Amino acid sequence: MMRKKLDILYVTHDSLLEGIGMSQIVPVVIGLSKAGWRVGVISCEKISDTNSLQKKLADIGVQWKILKFGRIGALGGLGRLFRLSINLPFAKAHHCRGDLAAVACVLGRRKNILWDVRGLWIDQKLVIGSIRKNAVVIWSARKLERIASVNATAVTTLTKAVYPVLRRRNPQITKFHEVIPTCTDLEKFSFQKNLPSNRNLLLSGVFNDYYDLPATRDFIIELKLLLPTSVTWCHGHEAKRDYLGVGEEVIKVLQQDEMQDEIAKASFGIAICKKDIGESLAGVMPTKIAEFLAVGRPVVISEGIGDLEDLLLSTNTGVVVRESYAVAIDELSKMLNDPGTPKRCRDLAESHFSMENAVKKYDEIFKELLR
Repeated sequence: MMRKKLDILYVTHDSLLEGIGMSQIVPVVIGLSKAGWRVGVISCEKISDTNSLQKKLADIGVQWKILKFGRIGALGGLGRLFRLSINLPFAKAHHCRGDLAAVACVLGRRKNILWDVRGLWIDQKLVIGSIRKNAVVIWSARKLERIASVNATAVTTLTKAVYPVLRRRNPQITKFHEVIPTCTDLEKFSFQKNLPSNRNLLLSGVFNDYYDLPATRDFIIELKLLLPTSVTWCHGHEAKRDYLGVGEEVIKVLQQDEMQDEIAKASFGIAICKKDIGESLAGVMPTKIAEFLAVGRPVVISEGIGDLEDLLLSTNTGVVVRESYAVAIDELSKMLNDPGTPKRCRDLAESHFSMENAVKKYDEIFKELLR
């Protein structure tokens, strides 16, 4: 129960207790509370044991209203939309994570809506298979996006590449726009200036159907031939797969706060996405990339992932896989043998993926909204 009037209500239909919730949402609401805002959050939880996080948030002054997650799929999403809309505590401004949260605030007749666009939602759901390719469902989801775009007072996106797509699809969208990518706690993911003497590839987190596992497997096969490397997969409890089948030799199930040590043991990370998934790839910014860079580890990526290609190539902090795996592996070898690589990675994380800087941007946005 919310005990006092709020300045900012963070609205999400996702769980705070899963990986993204713990790595992205919780630090933001805590950061805004520390900045002097009266903050609340409403979320839909799959896990009943919320006591530890409730205490953590309460100690910092963040009020948390918990709803049940309910069913998965389109009907489940519709149920969460209406449960959120009728359970919204009063606040002066609303930080809405994704389309459903924004529309819930519109249905609840709320003002000062920050639409936090976490990618092209319906496009991504279709790719990962959580929504079936049904004409009615797709039309409805497009309608939700349009409602969010028309009613949002401000918009944030993970990448600059996706905003022109949103403007083309929704011409009435506000021009009050900021790019705030998925970020990480640079103190928690602390800088390790030396790369391990052995070559270790860490597959980090959940690999949904956005990722091209056959291409990842083929890359790793050639990698092991040209640059002998051990391969470990670490993921959270929410992973739906028991194994990836891409050549991983060790599999670990870890909490989010245990990942820093694993990344420190790694030489590099990898994120190879499918190429045939349309313009939705423009809005993607994997959290794992920010975490690797923060620790001082380069990454291997495929082409076209959000803004990453330009960022990594301009700072010499990652390798982009194109037609030839051998060329990419040769570039990676040079990067791993360069003692300046960890510092360049950390510099990019500090300039572009800092959670502290993200909170400052949100703080400025809400000051503008409530001026």
